Amino acid sequence: MESKVLVEIKYSDKDIRNAMFEIINRINRLWVVSACMLIVIVCVSFVEIKNGFSNYYNGLICVFLVTYFIFLVLFYIYPINRYIDVYKLRGDSTFIFTIEKIEIQRKDIQSSCNWSLFNKAFELSKCFALRDTNKALTILPKRSFKSESDIEEFRNILSRKMKVYK
Repeated sequence: MESKVLVEIKYSDKDIRNAMFEIINRINRLWVVSACMLIVIVCVSFVEIKNGFSNYYNGLICVFLVTYFIFLVLFYIYPINRYIDVYKLRGDSTFIFTIEKIEIQRKDIQSSCNWSLFNKAFELSKCFALRDTNKALTILPKRSFKSESDIEEFRNILSRKMKVYK
């Protein structure tokens, strides 16, 4: 018997935002770099306040580190909001996963693709994220699965079809 997992998705902004934050923080470990930079900013700032900003290089380090956080916001928050916009345009979707292929149904579109389109899959706390060969993410909230057995069956399919499944 062929295993088939049906996932009917009604995306919310919260689903996408939570998934993106978890991917960036847990998988890419961006929070480690940011925490280290924040510690350096605080330490250098305390030293400079104590010394009256007398050392040019320490002031320059502060400027560069503050600039890092500005770019972090621009390249962290803005892309997440763009993903939310993309998912709003997509609207509600139905995915049918089998061991052979993936079928996608939307209001005006019906499509089918092979598993080779996706090269990585991640299981997060509240969703699954599939990354395709163009590094775009398909987010599948766990609340959209009909039952816990469907989630387990989907995990089995992912472990058999994905090169990288975390």
